Amino acid sequence: MRPVIFLVVTLLFLNCHNTGRIKAKEEKSKIADFLTVSLKTKLAEDDILEVYYSESVQTPYNNQDKVSLYVKGDSVIQKIVFRLPDRIYPMKLRIDLGSKRHETPIQLEEIVLTTGGNSRVFKFEEIKTNFRKNQYLEINPESNGYLRKLINGVYDPFILSGDLTKITVALFSEN
Repeated sequence: MRPVIFLVVTLLFLNCHNTGRIKAKEEKSKIADFLTVSLKTKLAEDDILEVYYSESVQTPYNNQDKVSLYVKGDSVIQKIVFRLPDRIYPMKLRIDLGSKRHETPIQLEEIVLTTGGNSRVFKFEEIKTNFRKNQYLEINPESNGYLRKLINGVYDPFILSGDLTKITVALFSEN
């Protein structure tokens, strides 16, 4: 009788242990219903950064489709996370790198797009090829980043993504 009880207890333990592992794996790979855009960046002064998004490559950006964050300046690299609204599947992004007219460097180590279960990381070298800078930014040869500048009294430094359709579809797909 004792061996039978031992066998039953062992089987129950193994079953519970495996079920816990399966649930943990399912939760880890669960795709969220929203996208986050994270910047690993360093900027010395307080500023406001924004991410504009569009669900169509042809549609222009508008002020209703953006997320703004106040960022406290710091001398160390910080992670800034923009959470886009639920059920928004952006096909392109515009990342504004300041609005306070600071003509200073901004270091941009990486941009991460994630849905929880899937993510796409762009290191600075990939950012330079996958995101187009505008005239208010110069590549800073001394760091992974840009020099923000004022031109004829106008200040609007931002980078534009290329077509993100394939990346967005992959991020929101179950593997």
